[in-house]
Amino acid sequence: MFRLAKTKRPRKWDGNWGGSKKTCIATRKWVLLYQRLSIGSCRPYLAIRQGENGHHVPQRNTRLDPGEITILVIDDEQTIRDLAERILVKAGYTVLIAESGEEGLNLLKLHRDSVELAVIDMTMEGWTGLETLRELRKVNPDLAGIVSSGLDIKDQIIPKDLAQNTSLLQKPYRSQQLTDKVAEVIKGLRTASS
Repeated sequence: MFRLAKTKRPRKWDGNWGGSKKTCIATRKWVLLYQRLSIGSCRPYLAIRQGENGHHVPQRNTRLDPGEITILVIDDEQTIRDLAERILVKAGYTVLIAESGEEGLNLLKLHRDSVELAVIDMTMEGWTGLETLRELRKVNPDLAGIVSSGLDIKDQIIPKDLAQNTSLLQKPYRSQQLTDKVAEVIKGLRTASS
């Protein structure tokens, strides 16, 4: 067993453990270890939760603490995924990343109880952003969505079946624009559930 100092913001480390590349993210209550399968692709490997006695207790396939906000970022461009991840982790969120709608759907299935919001690229190879959001909501109907697009968002139309809890965000975006939009959507979720 080991102790980890509690931190207000998640900390991230990359490295090789157990013969494969892994990413470790430490938050106030969790240490999450992901095995990297390829660029932008990972799978949950191990979740370690702070125990009552102050020690961390390893648990595999554990549902994340519902008090933590986890955001799923889905974009087929590596630079956009990296940028969004850096911005959101710095803002204190736990972030899962995927490079396609199908990969995002698989991650959501693994973390259906903890992911509250998905930030999705509108135009990707394979499923579009709206098709991806529709598939994600089959797994979690309460999932909020931010669909980002490099096209003029004034011309974008969100279908009625996806309009609730869905916002648009113009790309390229600055850090403050993304964090403000995320905060606005999460505030809307909290208001709707109370």
